[in-house]
Parts: sequence; structure tokens; C-alpha cells
Amino acid sequence: MRDLPDSTGRPVLALADLTDAAGTWARLCRWLHAGATTPTHTFRWPVVSTTSADGTPEVRVVVLRRFDEPTRTLVFHTDVRSAKVAELKRHPHCGFLFHDPDDRIQLRLRTSATLHHADDFARREYATLPPFNRATYSAVTPPGVPLAPDAPFDYPPKPPADDEVAFRHFLAVACVVQTADALELHPSGHRRAKFEWTAGGVRMTRVGA
Repeated sequence: MRDLPDSTGRPVLALADLTDAAGTWARLCRWLHAGATTPTHTFRWPVVSTTSADGTPEVRVVVLRRFDEPTRTLVFHTDVRSAKVAELKRHPHCGFLFHDPDDRIQLRLRTSATLHHADDFARREYATLPPFNRATYSAVTPPGVPLAPDAPFDYPPKPPADDEVAFRHFLAVACVVQTADALELHPSGHRRAKFEWTAGGVRMTRVGA
């Protein structure tokens, strides 16, 4: 989705003139689809923020595993023993930050999160993973647990791993987009718009960049 220069030599606008809410959101969804389906795409590795127990922000990079445009749902996977799971149980909202340096797009999403552990949704997500990825969930040491300075690295077992153990540690997070904020940096003037959804569909508001 890299832009080609137009007749002026400037890159073509990725977000056009921001007059069509549905069309602009659909174009942004192309980046999200690409991130979910293309391992090398810049939207594959978003930064996700959660809220810690003391109210301070926590951020980390996750892998975007799936995006469903009709329901505005993004899915990532994690270990049920990780700190982010406890954080999402207390405060089931998280923010996403995507950045594409080629198209100069920054996309921020506020979402509501649902945790899927040992249910049909989780099993379907787990089934999409290749053996190596499944094996990572068989690690004995939970994420974030302090280790002794001389402790050996707890590499996950090589596949085939114990699927029962791995699935017990696996959790899928389904995040429904509540609002979106898109920014495009462009030589002819930066463009930014916010999106929210009502019963009538998507509503877009242009804001200062």
C-alpha cells in the first residue's frame, strides 16, 4: 500500500480529502486486514495499552492475528498467566497504536476487550497456530515472574508440545473498536480525523493535526 508520487511529485494522499466517512474507514480497514494477514506488514505489530492495578498505563507490542471489519473486532493472543490478562479483567478496555512509516499513517483505536480462555472461540484461534507458536504456550515459567540471576533460560519446548498444557495457558483477546483516530502526515498538509459509531453507522469528524 505504498504511495506513488502524483504529477506534482508529491505522494498520493492515503486518506484522500476526508469527506466520506464510510469510505475513509474502509480504506483504513485495508491496513488492518493487511496487518492481520501479512507477517511483514507494519500493522502486524501494534502497541497495545492497558491499565495497571494502580491506574498507570502499561504498553507492549502484540501480534494482530485477525481483524473482522463488519464487527470492528481485532484479535490477539497471549498467555493467560500474563499481567495484561489480570489488567484486562479489572479494566476491560485497551488502546491500540498502529504506525505505517511508508504511508505516514498513525491509527489509534480505543476498544472494549473480551477474554476467551478454554472456550470455543479460544479453541478456534488456537487451531490457527502452527506447532511452534503453540509450543510457546507450554513454557513452565509464567511471563513476568522474577528469575534468579543464574537461572537457565526457560525456552519453550520444541514442537510437538503438550497441546493440553499449551491450550490451558492460551488466551485470545477480542477487541471491538469503539473510537478511532487517524493521522496522515503529508507535504500538502497533515490530515487527521476521528471516528465513532452510532446506530446510523460510522461518523467522522475532522480535527486539527
